[in-house]
Amino acid sequence: MNIIFDILFKLNIFHEFFDDKICNDFIVEPTSACSQLLRNHKSIFKCTENSANIYYEKNESSPAPLISIGNGTTFSFLLKVKNISFYNYSNIQNNTTYYFTNTSNAAGSDGFIELTTDKLIIVPSIYNYIFQSDKSADINLKLINSNGNVVEEKTFAASTAPEPHQFVFSQYTKGLYSVEENGVITSKLYYDESLLGENIFCIIDINFNSDFYTSLKKFKVHFSIKSALWKYYLIITDNGINNDYLSWTLSITDENTSNKILFTPLTDMPADDSNKELLSKKAKKVLCCASTTPVEFREKPKQNIQLSRKVGLEPPEVLIKNLPNPSIDKVKPEMYIYI
Repeated sequence: MNIIFDILFKLNIFHEFFDDKICNDFIVEPTSACSQLLRNHKSIFKCTENSANIYYEKNESSPAPLISIGNGTTFSFLLKVKNISFYNYSNIQNNTTYYFTNTSNAAGSDGFIELTTDKLIIVPSIYNYIFQSDKSADINLKLINSNGNVVEEKTFAASTAPEPHQFVFSQYTKGLYSVEENGVITSKLYYDESLLGENIFCIIDINFNSDFYTSLKKFKVHFSIKSALWKYYLIITDNGINNDYLSWTLSITDENTSNKILFTPLTDMPADDSNKELLSKKAKKVLCCASTTPVEFREKPKQNIQLSRKVGLEPPEVLIKNLPNPSIDKVKPEMYIYI
């Protein structure tokens, strides 16, 4: 009998920011409980550029595992951001923990199963919960575990609900919990004190069933791009030019034939602009303009955004053919052009 390892499932991370969609902005690792689960079932966790693969031990002639994994078993993984610029070009909230899971195993046209997402709070053994409902009416409060079982329930008469309500998680097992108020889920909580202070971006739960052995499951987390107004500052300095600029008409335009960005006219920097004091110190004049609508961030810089000058009846002259795009290392999409 030949024993081999075969792939059980794949977890891939994609991002629309990158030309090839491959996102390697994260460290992916199993939780301590998942690592123990893998050891118990003689399974292997292996990372590649943007994916994590789980392999299981089996007989070469059969898909059946040597050690079976029970239906409903959960494989849990942590994602930690290793590229801090990720937040600058991602349509995602900073200082927020997320939860991803496979609510369905139906693959899309690309062959991948997209994981659903929700916000999450990682909680200590004692957690003070703030009510979300109007206390003018009765509140039925439930704490529900990942199996859908109610582990705690209490009804508070109108205006009597304490603030906050204390959940004691030390009496429960580690994992995911939902809080319901009057039948509506108000919070997703994850109890595992070892994760506190670990800068966790998200927790991913993959819920297993036996058809993983016969049909390869490819899961994905797919991030979309942040859009923002682009802003250009044109700083006319004391160096290199005389007062001829007073007769210039300057403009910034996108000369691409498709997906054109429209910009407002270059005008004097407003008095209340936060950059005014700094930029005006060594400048004869500071002009600024902005895109009229938010622009998506992309890995590949957008070309043919031009700075042009027009003097009187003369045809426009291109001063800079390709203006810079916003730096992904900066929170604000502002560009500074000195002439």
